[in-house]
Amino acid sequence: MKNFKTNAEVKFAELVEQIESKFITGQWVMPFKAARPHFNLLSNKRYNGINAWVLSVIAIQNDFKSKAWITYKQAQTKGWHARKGEVGTPVQFWNTIKDKADPEKEVWFVKYYTVFNLDQLEDEDGKPVEFDTATLLDLPSFNEQLTMLECIINDMGVKVHHVEGIGRAFYRRTEHAIYLPPVGEFNSQTAYLATLLHELGHATHRYVRPNWEKGPFGSVLYAKEECVAELTSVFVSSMFGIEKIALDSHAGYIADWLQTAKEDDPKFFAKAVKEATKASFFMWDILYPEKSIEPSDMENIATIEA
Repeated sequence: MKNFKTNAEVKFAELVEQIESKFITGQWVMPFKAARPHFNLLSNKRYNGINAWVLSVIAIQNDFKSKAWITYKQAQTKGWHARKGEVGTPVQFWNTIKDKADPEKEVWFVKYYTVFNLDQLEDEDGKPVEFDTATLLDLPSFNEQLTMLECIINDMGVKVHHVEGIGRAFYRRTEHAIYLPPVGEFNSQTAYLATLLHELGHATHRYVRPNWEKGPFGSVLYAKEECVAELTSVFVSSMFGIEKIALDSHAGYIADWLQTAKEDDPKFFAKAVKEATKASFFMWDILYPEKSIEPSDMENIATIEA
């Protein structure tokens, strides 16, 4: 029996492939407009894993201002419809069902939903759907970006050591400490933030990846952790409005690590995205506990139901 794929599944796979190719080259599309995690308007749950990135990329490409998404059926319950010519975006939803052959076991399955950004919708009178702009956060200045990261650093209890002339940056797990040059030794303030974010990605292991094994330099485990840390920095940039630039030094560096990781596990990229989403939501909840959305959302493989 042939395994036929739906149009949504094919389109989703193509989007993920495009995103992965961008990640390998280090060519991020920044900044991410107004900050906040993308979320479903009716359930108020944030999109997780690769879905979060797919929706971010689509929003950037189409200059969507809203971070809220909704399925067509959900839109109909509010009397809304997609404007003529608007195209929805597919998202995944993973869940389990009982194995018919063995009721004691559960089998994972994936479904695809098509969602629309609120910027794509009209009400019954043909007017654009209005959304609460209070759900967005203004893009911060460099000092504000730095203050946000300092708050996260303090809450995580990680020590940051600025060492003149060190010429590199790293996270030392045994000390729960980050070592990097002072801001003035970077080519730009943005490059400093990008580097600090990457190292903070490593430091979240204590809270969201307690069983992390980094392994020696050059190993598969080392490669996987480097990819997760860089993905975390990308997600945090998107959610907080922290400018993330494409560092030439990161491009080849990450490409090599991702290749090593995928040789061990061809599906590693999606798994790394899941881990990076957990880490970025963890940091979001530190800064904005009043805007936090059900922590259990992070435990899903891909996302909540659209």
